[in-house]
Amino acid sequence: MINLLFSGNEKVFDGALSELISITNKTKEPITCYILTMDVSRIKKEYTAINDEQVAFLNKVVQSKNKRKRSNKNRCNKFIWKRIW
Repeated sequence: MINLLFSGNEKVFDGALSELISITNKTKEPITCYILTMDVSRIKKEYTAINDEQVAFLNKVVQSKNKRKRSNKNRCNKFIWKRIW
């Protein structure tokens, strides 16, 4: 099993998508993708969290490329950090 962790705001989506496409093309291992994201738009307007639609799209990429479509191992989970300071 391959575990991946992506961390960042909405701007990391393109990079996460590119990485998932590359990895899913190179392996037949089950993939679990974890996404840590946080909305800190109070600091800068562009610092918004990765949204649910983007997470769902990444999940489709993982599941469509992996022949062992086990939903419990081929998923993207989104964890939203709450304000920590």
